[in-house]
Amino acid sequence: MKKPETFGLQEPEIKIENILVVKDRYFHPRHVAVVTGAASGIGRATAIALGINGLTVIGTDINEEGGKETVKIADKLGGESHLHQNRSLQ
Repeated sequence: MKKPETFGLQEPEIKIENILVVKDRYFHPRHVAVVTGAASGIGRATAIALGINGLTVIGTDINEEGGKETVKIADKLGGESHLHQNRSLQ
């Protein structure tokens, strides 16, 4: 897959101290959040934040490499995410 032009911009590093943790009775592993575009940008940040907040996260994206990186970051920060690569859009 061809990498898009980034014009010298980079995503900021996601740090645990920057993630809002919400005490909510509905935030637990039995509830599943599906996040599209989870391999980068807002989708990545959303998937990681939801995982840190205790939800089971299923991230989808056509960018398998970026999705694996999202899972790696979530695991490192204490969340749990799973990636589904949508090959039908390639």
